[in-house]
Amino acid sequence: MKMETLDKLKTKRKISRTACTKLINKIYLFLENCDIKKESDQEQLSEHLLSLEAKQLDFKSLNNETEDLISDSALFETEIQSSLEYEEQINEAKFKMKSNIDKFKIDQQPVAPLAANGSSVRINYPVTCLNLPKLRIPTFSGNDSTFLEFINSFNK
Repeated sequence: MKMETLDKLKTKRKISRTACTKLINKIYLFLENCDIKKESDQEQLSEHLLSLEAKQLDFKSLNNETEDLISDSALFETEIQSSLEYEEQINEAKFKMKSNIDKFKIDQQPVAPLAANGSSVRINYPVTCLNLPKLRIPTFSGNDSTFLEFINSFNK
């Protein structure tokens, strides 16, 4: 019974892994040919990223279920090694997509124009400020006789 379940999970994982590999190959092909400045390509890249993250979650859950059913330590180690290597491939593809998305965001930030004399003009962008409360924390003088009073001041 346990072996049948394990075989079914391995088959499901193999199918999931194949689909994930096809998506990764599709992503790499897309990254070679895309123009990140085009909004449609940005949207498609974001969709690919979401799809890959969903497949990664599915793959992780199948790995966990499979690993729970394996009792042989050598097979378990092989399965862990294999899943970690594949996880690295997924993470590498995700990193490349995110770095392309980040490049676009950096390219979209406005650049300070040059003044007529060639010096740069400073543009002030709105800055979020937080007003934090001032904390008054007593300091210890180092005198042994006042240590208990000092330490008890924190228990009030």
